[in-house]
Amino acid sequence: MLRRLSLLSIVLLAGCRGSPSESARPSWIKRGSNLEHPDYVYVVGTCRGQPDADRARRCAVEDANQQLRTVFNVRGGLVRDEHHESRMGSISRGNQTVFTVVHDAWVLVAYPRSKLGTR
Repeated sequence: MLRRLSLLSIVLLAGCRGSPSESARPSWIKRGSNLEHPDYVYVVGTCRGQPDADRARRCAVEDANQQLRTVFNVRGGLVRDEHHESRMGSISRGNQTVFTVVHDAWVLVAYPRSKLGTR
């Protein structure tokens, strides 16, 4: 019985080993914000360790929008690309910390430079 549980644990952990390595991430994640583009301001929104993928994406979009509000005093932008990874990690549930699959998300948000001067 113990051997069967050990084997099951190994199989589950191997299946949940998570996301592709950092080398599989899009290059825009590594570069961060690209303020040199002539037509758009690009901002990278990030959110890590969320309990589900949808929440991670929404959080990353909010992070990018917050950056646009703080730096340029504009609202919203267009999501041009996004990347998602899952991995083993911990989250808080009430007063407990639970080891489970967590989700990380990155979004590349663009805002037209031509609209920056009109606000």
